[in-house]
Amino acid sequence: MSCKPVLNGVLWNLGRSLFPTEEMNYDFTRDQWRADFDAMKHLGIDKFMIFTGVPQGMNRPANDGSDMIDLIAGECDRCNMDLIIATGGHPGWSRDLEVGKEMVLVNGFVEELLKRYGHHKSFAGWYIDYEISMRFGDLHTKLRDLYKEIVLLCKEKTPDLPVIASPFFHPATETDIMRYGNHPPQEFYEYWSDMIAYSKVDAISLQDNGGQHLSFFDTSLTEPYIAAFAKACSENNCQFWGNVETGEFHIGSAREFTDKFGENGDVNYVENPFDHWRSVPMGRLQKKLEVMSKYSVLNLSWGYQVFYRPCMGDKAAVAYKDYEKYLQKNFPEMLK
Repeated sequence: MSCKPVLNGVLWNLGRSLFPTEEMNYDFTRDQWRADFDAMKHLGIDKFMIFTGVPQGMNRPANDGSDMIDLIAGECDRCNMDLIIATGGHPGWSRDLEVGKEMVLVNGFVEELLKRYGHHKSFAGWYIDYEISMRFGDLHTKLRDLYKEIVLLCKEKTPDLPVIASPFFHPATETDIMRYGNHPPQEFYEYWSDMIAYSKVDAISLQDNGGQHLSFFDTSLTEPYIAAFAKACSENNCQFWGNVETGEFHIGSAREFTDKFGENGDVNYVENPFDHWRSVPMGRLQKKLEVMSKYSVLNLSWGYQVFYRPCMGDKAAVAYKDYEKYLQKNFPEMLK
């Protein structure tokens, strides 16, 4: 399977973030949200995934006092976008995961989300809010069951809506960043073949830049992993979507990262994040899109909200313009 090397959708955070997006979400006026959605629509983006921050979005009102997620759903309706919403989860779930406890929470979220937003024509799918690469032992067994139970619940409530997960991989490097381990593509293929077959998840939207979003992961490192996930999907009746990230942590090598931040260093907790994070340069983004699109049926993108969104400042506005020029040159039919 293959698709055009373009971005078809964005992932959006309505909760806490390393970046100044949380307050923007709730301070924006309706006119500002409209402009935001118009900018996305102009690029041909037709999928909007709230991948985290659902509790905040349900309970913290928008600038005008209205329901935040209802406002977003209304904009998705207006722009003919598909809205995909995370099913929720306990913060810190990996430390003490209990499937029954999580399912009580998820069931409550799913029922309330349907009650509030199910009437919107844009409501088009669910996202499993338990993001992993590979886990082992008892935690793996529980996650395997949890994925399956979430899919069963969503299919019971909304039989025709897809359920999506967005795992990540970490290419084998000379240092063991975040204790991810140096697992080859074949191990990911075997692991996710089992997860997909057991859970019956409808689509996998694979993050293309490793668990830490590091800029030195070039496509020669990542493509074997992308191919392994795509094979696992194709053999198990699951759509393979890309998650081609548009933001990255600028660093030269795994050794440089661990020397500066330690093996347990986490890019999500660095001071002065914009000293380290950047918009993915357009030439690099084009290569990432071309590689992913050899395998995917469509491409979402984590990172647009911070790094390619015009209202996020001059650098993001330039990145947006560079991508717009890429479309004008190569895929003008995408521009609306």
